[in-house]
Amino acid sequence: MAITFAIVGVLGYAIALKFGNINYLYLFLIIGVVQNVIAYWFSGYFAIKSSGAVKVDVTTEEGARLQRTVDRLSSMAGLPSPEVYIIPDDSLNAFATGRNKNNARVAATRGLLQKLSQEELDGVMAHELAHVGNKDILISSVVAVMAGIITHMIYIFASRDSEGRGNPIVGILVMLFAPFIGLLIQMAVSRSREFQADATAAQITNSPQGLITALEKIHASNTHPMEHAKESMAHMYIANPFSGKKVSKLFMTHPPVEERVAKLKALYN
Repeated sequence: MAITFAIVGVLGYAIALKFGNINYLYLFLIIGVVQNVIAYWFSGYFAIKSSGAVKVDVTTEEGARLQRTVDRLSSMAGLPSPEVYIIPDDSLNAFATGRNKNNARVAATRGLLQKLSQEELDGVMAHELAHVGNKDILISSVVAVMAGIITHMIYIFASRDSEGRGNPIVGILVMLFAPFIGLLIQMAVSRSREFQADATAAQITNSPQGLITALEKIHASNTHPMEHAKESMAHMYIANPFSGKKVSKLFMTHPPVEERVAKLKALYN
C-alpha cells in the first residue's frame, strides 16, 4: 500500500512538472482520498447487492447451520458476529465485506452449504472472518481505487505533451497497456492477503485440515463462472468466481490452490 501511494505521488509530481502546475499533484491526492472514503464506506452494500445474496433465514436448516457456524467462529476469533447472507448459487464460494468489524457481512453460496462438511465449512467461514479481523476489506478497497488512479495518471502523463496536446498513437498504446499496471498491483495485494487469511483461519479453528479439504473441493467443483458475480468483486471471494476462465498467474485474484494448500500444511509440519 505504501508503494501504491508512492507511485501516485511520483506520477502526480511528474505530471505537475510536465505541465508546470503543482496543483495537478494536489488534485490527484485529493481525488484518491475522496474515492477511497467512498469505496470503503459503501463496499459492503455494493458487494451484497452485486452478488444477489439474501439475508440468512434461520428457520431453514441450512440457514440455521450457517448462522450457528458464523456465531461460534466469531466468538473464537474475538470478533462481533457479522450479518450473514446466502448466495443462491450452486457453486462453492464465499466472501466477506463491510467497512470494519462492527459493520461486517459474510456470505456463502447455497452450494457451499450443501456440499461441505462442518469441518470444511468452519475452515471457509474462518477464512472470511480472518479477512474482517485483518482489515483486508479496507486494504483491498484502497488498493483498487489507487490502482485506477495510477492507470489514469499514466494515461495523462504519457499521452499528452506539456501543452496538453494529445498524441493519438501514444494515447492508444497507453490505453491498451496502462490498465495492466494497476491490475498487477491490485492482484499482487489480493494474493498476499489470501495467504494471510488462510493462516489466520487455521489459527481460529486450531487446524488447517478443514480449510485444506474445502479449498481442494472448491477448486475441483468450480468449473463454471458464478451467475451473479462481478469482475470488480472477484478478489473478495475465497476462490475466483470465474474459475472456468484461463488467466495468467500474474493476473490471478487468488494464489493457485496448490500453493495455498502447501503453505497451510507447512504451518503444522
